[in-house]
Formats: sequence, C-alpha cells, structure tokens
Amino acid sequence: MSKGVLRLQQGDQYAIPFPIFIGDVPASPDNVIGVRIQINDALCEYPGTLTYDSESGVWQYPLTEEQTRSWETKKLPAQVGVKIDSGDFRYCPTFDIWLEPNIITEVWDE
Repeated sequence: MSKGVLRLQQGDQYAIPFPIFIGDVPASPDNVIGVRIQINDALCEYPGTLTYDSESGVWQYPLTEEQTRSWETKKLPAQVGVKIDSGDFRYCPTFDIWLEPNIITEVWDE
C-alpha cells in the first residue's frame, strides 16, 4: 500500500482490492488460515465478509455507502494481518486511506 495513496469518496460503496503477499508469495486461501483488514473502525475477516478473487489474485474488502458516510473526511488508519499455515501472525505497518468529502448529502432512492 505504500506505492500510492488510496482515496475514497464519502458516501460511495466499494469492493477495495488488496493484493497481499507473504514474502514474494501471494496470500490466498490455499496458504493462509485467516486474513484481517481493518479500515478505521471497520474490521473485515476471512473467513467471513472478506473475500478472495482467485481470477485477479486479490482480497476484496467491502465498504458500504453507510460506512463511508458515517466516517469523518480525513486520513483513516488501516492495517492488514494474516495468519499463516504455521499459526504465526504477520501484520503490515499501518497505513492511511484518505476519505474525501462529498457535497451531495442526499442518499439515492432505492
């Protein structure tokens, strides 16, 4: 995540792609027991709501419109954690995601 700045728009929904590596090896359900990604106060886990896209080789973190609307527009702390087959835990350094303000405050009708 240090190669660029991830910017999100308040009030949008996302499936944020996270490529995760253990050393030089891509992390996948085949070689990890669990994955946790936390953005601000929202934790997604695998197994659970965090999913893996085997075609692209990335983990998909779902964010709803309600979640992004409820957060302040600012830098949001984030971190990735992986539990590998040996039972060890690996965490990346924390990083920031920018949440940009949205001046349209009305929610779309269903």
